[in-house]
Amino acid sequence: MIELIVPPLPDELAELLDDASSAKDSATDAQVEAFIAAHTTATRPELVQGWATILARHIEAGNSCHMSGLSVLAGGMKEARAGYFSAAEAIAALKPVFINAVALGGSTGKIRTGSTAESEWSGIVA
Repeated sequence: MIELIVPPLPDELAELLDDASSAKDSATDAQVEAFIAAHTTATRPELVQGWATILARHIEAGNSCHMSGLSVLAGGMKEARAGYFSAAEAIAALKPVFINAVALGGSTGKIRTGSTAESEWSGIVA
C-alpha cells in the first residue's frame, strides 16, 4: 500500500479559506431534535463507548477531527437508529472527544475552543 502524505497549506493560503463548508445540506435543528427524540432505545448501551474510542483513535492517528467526527457520528447514528443505544447517548459520548481534540489543534494545529468548537460540533451533528 502506498501512503500519501499531504502537507498542510501554507498559513497565507489557509487564512483565505472558510473554516467550515456551507450548511445548506445540513439537517435543521427540528430534524435533529426529532431524530434524537425518536431514537431512544438502548438494547446494547455498552457499545456507545466503542464509538468514542474509534473517534479518539482516528484523531490520534492524525486524521482530521472534523471528518473523523462526521464519519464516526454517522456510524453511531446508524446504530442508534437500529436501537443499540440512544442517539443522545452517542452524541454525548462523542462530543467531548471532538471538543478536546480541536482544543489541542487537531491535525491542522488550528485551535478551536468555546463557541467556535461548539458551532463546529453542532454542524457535524446536523
